[in-house]
Amino acid sequence: KGQGGPVHLLDAISRSLPDRLWLTSMDQKIEPKTGINEVSLNGVSTSLTSLSDFIGNLETSGYFARPVEIVQSQVDSQQQGGDLVRFTVKAVFQAPGAAPAVPAKAPGR
Repeated sequence: KGQGGPVHLLDAISRSLPDRLWLTSMDQKIEPKTGINEVSLNGVSTSLTSLSDFIGNLETSGYFARPVEIVQSQVDSQQQGGDLVRFTVKAVFQAPGAAPAVPAKAPGR
C-alpha cells in the first residue's frame, strides 16, 4: 500500500520527459514535520525549449505542486554537436486530489 507514492512519482517524471532531455540524478526529501515531499532533479538537455517543456509537463501532470522551480541552468558549449543545458529543478510531489502540504507557520504569526 505504501509503495504507490514512489511508483506514481517515477511514472509522472518519466511521462514528463521531452525528447532530447536526460536526467542524471534525482533526490527526494520528505520533511518529517510538514510531510512536504520535495524532489530535486538534475539533468542535461540539448535546448532551453526542452527544459521549458519538461517544467510545463511536470506542472500539468497533476502530481507536482505549482510552480516547479528551475534552481540552476547553465549552457555548456560542446566542440562537436552544439550546446548542452545542464539544469537542476525542484518540485513538490503530491498525489492528485490530496490536500496540498504547506510549510508550518513561524511562531508568532
